[in-house]
Amino acid sequence: MRIRLTIDGEQVEAEEGESLLDAIRKMGVAITSPCGGKGSCGKCLVRILSASDLPGPNTKETASIEKEDLDDGYRLACQIIPVNSMSVEIPEDSKEVTIELLLKHARLKEIRDAALSIRMISLPFGDDLDQLSHQMESLRESEKLSYGPLWDRSRLKEVVGQVNATVWIDGGSLTDLTRADERRIGVALDIGSTTMVAYCFEILDQKIVAAESMTNPQRKFGEDVMSRIDLAMKDQAKSKMLTDVLRAGVLELLSKVTGQVGLSTKDIIRLYFVGNTAMHHFFLGLDVSKLGRVPFSPVTKDTVNIKASELGLGELSNAMVSAPPLVAGFVGADLVSVLLATNLSSSEMPTAAIDIGTNAEIAIASNGRIISASAAAGPAFEGGNISYGMRATNGAICSVWSENEELKYGTMGDAEPIGLCGSGLIDFIAEALKLGIIDSTGKFVQECCGKRLIGRAGNTRFILYSEGKKEVSVNQTDIRQLQLAKAAMYAGLEILTEKLGIAKIERLLLAGAFGANMSARNGRIIGMFPELPLDRIVPVGNAAGTGAIQLLTDSWAREEILEVSKRTGYVELSEERVFQSKFISALDFPHSDFSRYPESSKSVKFKMERNKSGGG
Repeated sequence: MRIRLTIDGEQVEAEEGESLLDAIRKMGVAITSPCGGKGSCGKCLVRILSASDLPGPNTKETASIEKEDLDDGYRLACQIIPVNSMSVEIPEDSKEVTIELLLKHARLKEIRDAALSIRMISLPFGDDLDQLSHQMESLRESEKLSYGPLWDRSRLKEVVGQVNATVWIDGGSLTDLTRADERRIGVALDIGSTTMVAYCFEILDQKIVAAESMTNPQRKFGEDVMSRIDLAMKDQAKSKMLTDVLRAGVLELLSKVTGQVGLSTKDIIRLYFVGNTAMHHFFLGLDVSKLGRVPFSPVTKDTVNIKASELGLGELSNAMVSAPPLVAGFVGADLVSVLLATNLSSSEMPTAAIDIGTNAEIAIASNGRIISASAAAGPAFEGGNISYGMRATNGAICSVWSENEELKYGTMGDAEPIGLCGSGLIDFIAEALKLGIIDSTGKFVQECCGKRLIGRAGNTRFILYSEGKKEVSVNQTDIRQLQLAKAAMYAGLEILTEKLGIAKIERLLLAGAFGANMSARNGRIIGMFPELPLDRIVPVGNAAGTGAIQLLTDSWAREEILEVSKRTGYVELSEERVFQSKFISALDFPHSDFSRYPESSKSVKFKMERNKSGGG
């Protein structure tokens, strides 16, 4: 017997006795389930919209899902065996984030006014160059186009005598003229401090056809941007070296992504990039020294449009390079791009967006106003400055859960553990709080750790994995690094909320690969952000990359982002006198004031009360 299901609006059929998790996977949806469908990790969360004859939640579900969420229809997909038709919604937090998922998110953005387009023209006049020139001028006048900075009349000679030719248009300007069998593309580029992602846009079909990512090659000179800025400030040669290294990495990435579709970097006519202010300045070869000292002023905050050849990128001989405006020294083009992609300014309720990384860039919108800040979270969220920390690659412990009060873990690629990435560290802290392995101040509780806690006081570590001489553990300093990161982000959110004059935020958008892969539930338990209902905490994937794609492809977006950047205010957190007190109060798990987390604090076995005087 087949059972008809509706999953995220799509009709599918499940076999009798088949779990909902398996039915979802047959659809091709990568749903998170690191425990392999045993019901112990609590990751394969779905929301039942309608169902008949569905049994109530079992003990595994009640152990991992809060009562308020159970009442709202949330269940574990692996524990449900459909017996009749049902309708199900899969929260974004339950989906594994892949390049395909990020592209799906990006492609959903409607192109209102195509920036990159073509005109196919016939050439009936043989080798008459003057006739071709006249035809191009007629086209320009009839469509009210201009000649772009890269328009080269010599291209007329290369197509004269052809039967057909292609005119390539970018933002209302004639950009190139080629034979009908030649292709030109655009590329959107997100230059992150840790990871760079490129998206290849097929102009003819108006869709993303390839994506590629790689580690930012600057990373070997420092996990965080301040380390790289400090190095650049030592002398001009080191600054140039950092720029050269970054540009070489970008060219390698562009070569890979264009190669996926049988093209080369010379076929790119527009490269639109976003990144934080430091990456923006390094790539453009601008002086970063002012970013290293108060008031952290960028050389320019204006929109950038420049020939690639003027940046020394000869491999992009046919391309213009562009970037949107900045807001401030540490609120860069990446956050502005997030604001565009999420349409934050039009939110009907007070909404925050956080691009979680080494610097947690934060924006809150309410009643048409937008205010932003950058919180120096440090690299802990990305596995940096953690004893066994690593990026979210094969072998990284990426999820941790408890089963019969015993910690279990899942790794990227189901490989043997070799380290711990940021999402795994957050999961570990949340589970350790529940089991009493650590108390609310972050200290290990020795009597609850058993033999897995080794070392002397001040140098203790909890063994998460051990096989022979191999080990993955978490020590007291690792926990402290996460406390510093999450407290900086929380304090920044709190200050912006007060600056806007609102009582609280009502919705939170988590941008970036880390925000999309982490457990929102566990992030809430440790106090990374205020206690919101889980359905109000929404992962939005690589929203900076999505915004970059919009800027590449849509003339409307290029105009809209100018307005967004003008309307976005900025708060320098280091100059806020209350920041330190709010930061200190937010160091505990989830916060020194447990009343702020009435639900999450129930998960903390050992709550240590503090003197709240002077707290934020």
